[in-house]
Amino acid sequence: MILRLGRILYPSILMAVAAAHAAPTLIATGILDQPTDFSPVTEILENGLTQNVLGGIGSGLTWAGGTTFLGIPDRGPNATPYTNGPLIDNTASFISRVEILDLKLTPAVSGGLPFTLTPSLKATTLLSSPTPLIYGSTPGLGSAIPAANQPGKYFFTGRSDNFGSGLSTNPDFARFDPEAIRVSNDGNTFFIADEYGPFVYQFDRATGQRIRAYTLPDRFAISHLYSVGAAEISGNTSGRVTNKGAEGLAITPDGSTLVLLIQSPLIQDGGDGGRANRVVTIDIASGGTHEYVYDNKIGSKAYNSSEIIALNDHQFLIDTRDGKGLGDGSVAVVKQLWGIDIAGAFDVSGVSGEAALLAKAVPKKLFLDVVSALTANGFTTAQIPAKLEGLAFGKDVVIGGVVNHTLYIANDNDFIPNVAGPNRWFVFGVTDSDLAALGYSFQPQAITERGPDLALSKSASSASVITGTDVEYTLTVSNTGLVPAANVVVQDLLPAGLSLTGCVSTGVCGSGATGPTISIASLAGPQTQSATLSAKVGCAVADGIVISNQANAAFDLVDPTPDDNVSAVSITAVNPAPAISGISVDKPELWPPNGKMIPVHVNYGVSDNCAGTVCSLDVISSEAAAKGASLFQIVDEHNVMLRADRNGNGPGRTYSIPITCKDSGGALSVSSATVLVPHNQ
Repeated sequence: MILRLGRILYPSILMAVAAAHAAPTLIATGILDQPTDFSPVTEILENGLTQNVLGGIGSGLTWAGGTTFLGIPDRGPNATPYTNGPLIDNTASFISRVEILDLKLTPAVSGGLPFTLTPSLKATTLLSSPTPLIYGSTPGLGSAIPAANQPGKYFFTGRSDNFGSGLSTNPDFARFDPEAIRVSNDGNTFFIADEYGPFVYQFDRATGQRIRAYTLPDRFAISHLYSVGAAEISGNTSGRVTNKGAEGLAITPDGSTLVLLIQSPLIQDGGDGGRANRVVTIDIASGGTHEYVYDNKIGSKAYNSSEIIALNDHQFLIDTRDGKGLGDGSVAVVKQLWGIDIAGAFDVSGVSGEAALLAKAVPKKLFLDVVSALTANGFTTAQIPAKLEGLAFGKDVVIGGVVNHTLYIANDNDFIPNVAGPNRWFVFGVTDSDLAALGYSFQPQAITERGPDLALSKSASSASVITGTDVEYTLTVSNTGLVPAANVVVQDLLPAGLSLTGCVSTGVCGSGATGPTISIASLAGPQTQSATLSAKVGCAVADGIVISNQANAAFDLVDPTPDDNVSAVSITAVNPAPAISGISVDKPELWPPNGKMIPVHVNYGVSDNCAGTVCSLDVISSEAAAKGASLFQIVDEHNVMLRADRNGNGPGRTYSIPITCKDSGGALSVSSATVLVPHNQ
């Protein structure tokens, strides 16, 4: 595979579709079929499922740069009934979350589609508020307050009784029904459309904490709130229809404007079954809004709409569909993407009622009939998911020399894969000619990719280390991106003079060709892990030698900022000279001066920080020897032979016996003993 300018060049010899086509073409499909996500909480929910159950992650989908996408489940597994569950529509204390996905397209080696889609789940981010939320209480059910709550972290959940008094657009209510998601252009935050409010919330991508709530005008709110949807619908005469509120969300390519889609008309505009869906633009900086109307009628019937996505700053695609297909026990009929253009459209913020709104509806054109496209590729209408709800553009690919914009369509399987099938994606190639045929054009969102990005730092326990003792190195590897880094390996290039004595890490300690390694299967972002290496400074290292120890970090992709993946730290070896003590001789005086060679034993002790010190003796005489005479003989490191004579009439002969000790690092110590041959006694 050749990467060029962010596009995958697909060899023409493998081309499975025409170089240009009149409509978007299916180029890949993929599924993710696993039971759990990476939630750190795993307690049992009211319905018997676990808190980390994976499902419904195509309720909303957004591209985050590269092959990274974010998917969201809606309010959780409410298709599983339980005792007293109908009191709250079988909702559960499922903590709202975002699933970080890798959706990788690679050229297919066989099969009817030109690409293979390989989905994998990388991480799970739970969503919370830094300030307390209002939780409900329903007799016959357990507490609605998540056990995982802690000061400064109050989790949103899908329980329908998590509200208090006042309008539904109170951002302090803990109930949350995420239906659409988009990433900010800087890559640091994301926006989620909530059906309960309706709201748009902005969250910090690193922590999952809400940082802003965009509240819609009061005409979107309901004033009488209930835990049961049917009661809430019948109990209100204006505002959003329960379970059909904020369903779709787009963001303009420049990242300045959110575009919110209401799933069905407001109650005062015709309600469920009506035709006039409101489309609300929200200025991200100011929160100011404008409203437009989309006519959802197809043929003779009005349909709800599930998603909206930007083609450019004024043209959008809207997913309008039935609820039929896999998961509904029926066959899919209507799953269509319609294009709209709001340039010059009438702002209907002050307009109410279906007839008045429809007179101001924006023009629309059929862009893609998903059912027709899938059945043309071998899917039966019973195999097409009933709830195709997530739309996202990804990286461009090139097929037969023609640029294709990739459009991902995801399903919401309601956490019942045995009924609605696994989490699934269909990828369509959209060419500029497809768009131009309808008078549309495409501009990708300018997202700063926050993929895996490692940084490594290293420190030593001391700047100076005595030879023969250990130094501890702390290696800290950080993923500064917002996507997990897989197969992280930190390699320490242990230099000469150091020998490894220990490794402590939450990863796996091992050894490589050049030194110790620490392997971490996955490092979430942003997250940091540390390891401690212990190494002995060799006794042969000379005093004052500077030892530099370097390490580097890598993972299974190319790091966007490789310079900070290398870190080194230096220490200075301290190799003190041996200490000589307790010096004495067994014969301090040689008498009589008879000219004989007398054995002398030199007593002394030596200590050093390392073993292996070698000592030797020498002899220095204060008087020269008589012609042809030998004054001394070195026997070993503790014994000498000295001649007992004197030369002349001076005070006598003095023998100085230097003791020289040298350690394994070359450090020397010299001391001495003295033996006298007196002139007289």
